[in-house]
Amino acid sequence: MRGPKLRRINGDSTWLLQLPLDDAKGATTTFNVLLDPWLDDSSQVDFAPRFSEQRRLVPSLATSVAALESLLQSESDDDDDDEKKGGPGRASRHIDAILISHPFTDHAHPETLLDESLPARIPIYTAPEAGRRLRGLLAHVPSKSQQRNIVDIEVAKMDEKSAPAWVQDASLGANVHFVFVPARESIFSAGHGVAWPSLHGAVLVLYRHPGTATRDIGSFLYSPHGLAPTSVPRWLTRLTERSQSADDRAKHVLIQSFDRQELPWILAGTVATGLPGAIEVAVKAFRGDAQGRAYNADYILATHDEHKEGAGVVARLLRRYFLGQRNADGSTGKSMLAGDIQKQAQALINDELQGGRPVTALVLGTEDRLQL
Repeated sequence: MRGPKLRRINGDSTWLLQLPLDDAKGATTTFNVLLDPWLDDSSQVDFAPRFSEQRRLVPSLATSVAALESLLQSESDDDDDDEKKGGPGRASRHIDAILISHPFTDHAHPETLLDESLPARIPIYTAPEAGRRLRGLLAHVPSKSQQRNIVDIEVAKMDEKSAPAWVQDASLGANVHFVFVPARESIFSAGHGVAWPSLHGAVLVLYRHPGTATRDIGSFLYSPHGLAPTSVPRWLTRLTERSQSADDRAKHVLIQSFDRQELPWILAGTVATGLPGAIEVAVKAFRGDAQGRAYNADYILATHDEHKEGAGVVARLLRRYFLGQRNADGSTGKSMLAGDIQKQAQALINDELQGGRPVTALVLGTEDRLQL
């Protein structure tokens, strides 16, 4: 069974999901989803530079969406390799959809999304707050506002009978669906902070996996700041439940930060729940230790952990805890290799599994690709 590919595009939180899909003729193709593109080399500013400004230190694989498409088109030899190795099949040479998770400029990066070279044919799917933010940006560039197809994605419901109807969309086809999973918790809960609702939602990418009799549904739950177990819809828990012996089924991947990050409550509170938060969702809740809701992930993939160059009030007040641990030695993981971070993360996950079904930690660099 051919699985999807993941490719890290920058050192922070831009990803390319290459999903295998059946086309109208029954052939397997790939559908390319670009998550949170921060490709332009410019910094990201929230409100004002004196409040928060960050600059990436790890170069992006491409500095624009158009340049990324050119890169995909130049990699034609990979398609032959995919066919030989059971990969996704005939690859799309284009970005088929852009998906924006949050309204902050490291997710909805203005210089990337307002770039003149961004092809107007690419639909931009957004979580509700991100959509309002992007439309506000485009309002200042009238010529572009007529060219961009911005689509607000469906908001998840919590009850067991409210799984998405999976209404066919002309741009996506019948085999892919995007859903926004909002944070349900109160800002007055311990450590949450005033920005919790804006930070701790997620976007869910659902796809029907080709090549199986049952057309299994696979998923990516992309929550770069972390999603609490109490926000996971019951229908999603049921969807991701599985038999441990079903090795050929579609996979489920949780993508979130491994480092815990905190600010004072009045600014944001918990900015990222880190690996402990991921374990709460994908491991502890599975055992019934967190109110019985869970996203039953096969993989937990690290994102949004780049040690960027920061300036302003936020940079001075932000506290980071490597893998969510308040280490006495003050280790940050800044100079560690991805493989070493992955080993430490896996050890922490294994400590919590206690013999349960396997969950694999993954840390990828911009030169890495993952075939599921």
